[in-house]
Amino acid sequence: MYQEPSNWSLHELSNYKFGRQSFCVTNFPESVWNACSGFGNVFDLFISNNKSILGKCLGFVRFKGVHNLDDMVNSLCGIWFRYCKLFASLPRFDKKRSSQTPHFITSKVVKQDSHGNSYASVLKGSF
Repeated sequence: MYQEPSNWSLHELSNYKFGRQSFCVTNFPESVWNACSGFGNVFDLFISNNKSILGKCLGFVRFKGVHNLDDMVNSLCGIWFRYCKLFASLPRFDKKRSSQTPHFITSKVVKQDSHGNSYASVLKGSF
């Protein structure tokens, strides 16, 4: 019988249950979406304007329905674009999720009737 790992965060468990996983990819052309869609259901693609330490293009691909991470990384590493080989790995850092719940204001603002002096009445001297 299968048991979920107890030391995983809620975000990691939800990604594992629904099969969503991000992969860091480098050394790719603009048509990376079409190339990666042959290996699974592409859920999200982010191509950074920044380059990696080696000066290569850097991006992240998120797939739905991934169950074996090692096989997926090996499959992605086998993609060639003419003379350039795609390099793939799991991201080193996971996106931080906020643990705070949003605050909703339920009280209504009540306008108070002010009988004080106005700015114009003070200037006129009729206060």
